[in-house]
Amino acid sequence: MNERKKSSVSFWHSMKTSFMLVVVAVAAAVVVMYTLMIMPGIRSNIRQIYSNYLLDLTLSYGSELDETLTRVDDKMLDHVDTMQKIVEQAQLEGIDSSYGYIVSTDGTMLYHPTAEKIGQPVENETVKKIVAEVKAGKTPEPEVVSYMFDGTRKYAACYVSENGFIFVMTADDTDLLKAANKLQARGIGTAVVVLIFGVFVAWICARRMTRPLIRVTSAVDRIAGFDLTEDPELIALDKNKGETGAIAHAVLHMKQALRSMVQQIREQSVNIHQASGQLEENATATSGNVDSVETAVNEIATGATSQATETQRATEDVVMMGTMIENTSTQVENLNSAAVEMSNASASARDALEELNHINEKAIESIEVIYQQTHTTNESALKIKDVTELIASIAEETNLLSLNASIEAARAGDAGKGFAVVASQIQKLAEQSNASTKKIDDIIHMLLTDSENAVHTMEEVREVMHQQSEKVEQTKQVFGSVNQGIDQSISGMETISEHTRQLDHARENIVDTVQNLSAIAQENAASTEETNAVVMEIGGVMQQISGNAQELRRIADILEKNVETFKLD
Repeated sequence: MNERKKSSVSFWHSMKTSFMLVVVAVAAAVVVMYTLMIMPGIRSNIRQIYSNYLLDLTLSYGSELDETLTRVDDKMLDHVDTMQKIVEQAQLEGIDSSYGYIVSTDGTMLYHPTAEKIGQPVENETVKKIVAEVKAGKTPEPEVVSYMFDGTRKYAACYVSENGFIFVMTADDTDLLKAANKLQARGIGTAVVVLIFGVFVAWICARRMTRPLIRVTSAVDRIAGFDLTEDPELIALDKNKGETGAIAHAVLHMKQALRSMVQQIREQSVNIHQASGQLEENATATSGNVDSVETAVNEIATGATSQATETQRATEDVVMMGTMIENTSTQVENLNSAAVEMSNASASARDALEELNHINEKAIESIEVIYQQTHTTNESALKIKDVTELIASIAEETNLLSLNASIEAARAGDAGKGFAVVASQIQKLAEQSNASTKKIDDIIHMLLTDSENAVHTMEEVREVMHQQSEKVEQTKQVFGSVNQGIDQSISGMETISEHTRQLDHARENIVDTVQNLSAIAQENAASTEETNAVVMEIGGVMQQISGNAQELRRIADILEKNVETFKLD
């Protein structure tokens, strides 16, 4: 209701009424100017004309009276009938109030159309003044004077004769201006007719002027109501060659621009909705992969802890092995110094070899466990590498999606500024994911290198342990032949001494290997902790990306809902 009230124009504020009022004002101004400026001049001219006419008649009739007095005797003035015949003809044509009368130089009325005034003293003050001047010996010049008599303005012309009379002609001012008043009334009537005709013409012209404007206003109201469909009425107005055509053309151009803009916004909102959905799906998938990576990292951490425990145990076994090797060396020296005690020493050595064989088997088992654990670490590292490659691939895809989203936001203009900020944040998060993935990849590469070295070292240790086992077996055989002869025993002792030296050398290698494995285990544990922290950070980033994707989808839904309010078809 309020919109309808605003769109309607009141009668007194419309262009049509304003145009008609201007015409009425101009016509009224013309009538007022005619009445106040022209008519006074016309009245003045008419008074002057009638005054001259009155003076001329007065002089004419006065001269005629003088000529008559010259032809006849002066006593003729005593005959009213004779004077009436001459003076009664003295009248302004068309002026009923005009008449003439004769006054003697002593102020007595000699003739007047009103018989009662004949013989009476003159009452006109102007004539009295002329009589007074004549008595004073002056001869006033003929002139027309104005005076008031019984509330009526009159004009009078006087002729002073040398024969002792004054001829006066008079007329009322209203009769003199009767023609002017008729002219004024006719002019006012004509002005009223012209005014009515002008108002009618102005109404027609104003209606022709305002009708296209009303149609343009209706078209603008439809646009304000989000109706951007094709408007045949507006297209027809566009063909108008006047100002309304220019206005209609501008409105039509604005409507086409709005229509194109709304179509582009609608298309971009669909693209944004799809991109946000794809981004949310990718973020969800990435979050799942990050969870898998976190599980794998936890498994690696468990393996690294187990590896450290086994390495510590292997270190203890190697220390024990070193002690036994030292004991064996002592026994060999005792055998060399006391061949007599060879038999007893041989028995002791046999026992020691049995124990050494048992320890050797345990060492081989420990080495095998370390070897298998190292392989497990290597395989886990390879799994981590595969997962990090998957994360890197997803991060690159996310980066491409954020770049596409930034391009679409730039096309959307001001409506896509919020989406551009989100796309920029997503791109930063993708770049952080790439950097973290690269860091993890470097750590995994170092872990793989160290693991391969550990595998190679463990293979060497396993080979040495097998050799040691063979040597122990040979030692047992030698000690089995001790009883066959001292020479063979001494020779066997020398062999044992040599083998003991080799075993001590192998022990040193094993100690170094175990220390390296311990360092690797510590590095694995530290790398695992760092990897776990990075994976948790990536998980947080993916959750943030997922939240931003949901917010982006919500914004796209709002944008699409707002665009749907426009009617394009």
